[in-house]
Amino acid sequence: MIRRTEWIERIAIAVAIGLAAVGQLGWIRTGSATRNSYEMLRSAQRLGLDELTPLRVVWFLVPVVGLAALMLLASGHRRLGAAAVLAQSIVVGLAGIVAWSSGLAAGPGAPLATMLAIAGLMLGGLLFSPLKSDG
Repeated sequence: MIRRTEWIERIAIAVAIGLAAVGQLGWIRTGSATRNSYEMLRSAQRLGLDELTPLRVVWFLVPVVGLAALMLLASGHRRLGAAAVLAQSIVVGLAGIVAWSSGLAAGPGAPLATMLAIAGLMLGGLLFSPLKSDG
């Protein structure tokens, strides 16, 4: 029988994978082109918005943090894995909210990122807090 904590960890792993993958979906539509999150940040760089460089660096690390969360949770490091899921959820959630509320036509990536981030925040919070043993 799988314990409740193990179910929460498995769902958190799935959300961490989703948070890492959602950047590849279309986030913004400009004209006839739909741009994913990485293209959106590259376009900002091409326009000379150098103040977004730290955000771009953090954004390119989101999949790495997702992989770390997956590995930490799968190896039993619940609190460290939860911290990684929480960090990943904050970054992806903020980016999703900004893109979704920018006034530009949003693709499916931004709303999905926001919803996954909310799930990640809830699951990360559950895993980070002390859980009763339900052995």
